[in-house]
Amino acid sequence: MPRGPEKWKRSRNHNFSRQGRPRRKLIDELFAIDVKGREEKMNHARRHLLSKEHAPALLAELHRRILTAEARVLPKSTAGKAARYRLALWDKLTRFEAGVSKTGGLA
Repeated sequence: MPRGPEKWKRSRNHNFSRQGRPRRKLIDELFAIDVKGREEKMNHARRHLLSKEHAPALLAELHRRILTAEARVLPKSTAGKAARYRLALWDKLTRFEAGVSKTGGLA
């Protein structure tokens, strides 16, 4: 079963709205950080450092864009529901990207 970047690449083939494309590109860039670490055969600690170096700026921009999108659409629209869903999971996403697993160790 595909995980992480592989699963995301498969889901990208669906039709997305023009407004969602910049957010999708940012998510691609987040996954690219992990892919780079794996391709360079970095251990967990080095991949964690790589993520800490590059992910915060991407996450901040993604968060800003989701908030902007939420403010521009009706709350009960599909886009409004999607924005609320993403924001509801934001803490989990940022913990994942920070490299912290449920046990408090490196992901």
